[in-house]
Amino acid sequence: MLNGREHCTLVMRSRCHYKIPMEELLRSNNIITLSFVQSLMRDAGIESIWTDRNTSTLEGSIGAIPQRILVESEKISLARRIIVDAGLENELRDPA
Repeated sequence: MLNGREHCTLVMRSRCHYKIPMEELLRSNNIITLSFVQSLMRDAGIESIWTDRNTSTLEGSIGAIPQRILVESEKISLARRIIVDAGLENELRDPA
């Protein structure tokens, strides 16, 4: 059962789709931070999705709609530790 913070997202692998439960890791309007976080997740082998990119662009890139990074639900704790170790703990959605 997914709670309010979890999302079920389809992730494309080759030509197959797998359902992976995802949770929001952080929200930001800073594309450098978002790109860095996604790179950290990729390096750690954690599936991540950068959402709301197009919505932000459509609204004129004025920063009214933050973009989000979602990560695999089963690896959220590891992802949070990686963010803290990188010095980005203030960016976490719900600081622990």
